Amino acid sequence: MEATAVLSKAQEQPEATQDSELRTELASQILHHRKWEFRDFASAQVFVWMGIGASVASTLYASGVLDIGRQTAAMIGAAPGVIIVVDKTFKFAARASWHAKYRASLNGLFRKLRDEHLPAPSVSQAFSKLEIDMEAIFPPLDTTNIGGKPK
Repeated sequence: MEATAVLSKAQEQPEATQDSELRTELASQILHHRKWEFRDFASAQVFVWMGIGASVASTLYASGVLDIGRQTAAMIGAAPGVIIVVDKTFKFAARASWHAKYRASLNGLFRKLRDEHLPAPSVSQAFSKLEIDMEAIFPPLDTTNIGGKPK
């Protein structure tokens, strides 16, 4: 009887290990995408507000309300254009959205494994498919704004 219990426990162990390893990998990926979602979202917001601030400052300078040097005014006046090019090239908002979608999908896989007790191999297959699907829709750099050739 004890030998049967030990054998049964040994047969369960690889599946439990697969489940645990997959949970760890999913949790790690969820944290990774949460971090980059926040960074890309924050970057997008910073660039938007910097552009607005520079636009307001250049308008105030042009109207004579703001008294700054001509060189400083020229740099502030050029800032919105530079900010737009950087934001359009790196696509921070689109990347934040991509990471949010990826993270939500990973959360779903994690819950299927934890709450619905789906077998690790089927969740692993879904995870592999998700990686391929998400890689295909990742927002690439857009170098056309800085003189690159369109793809």
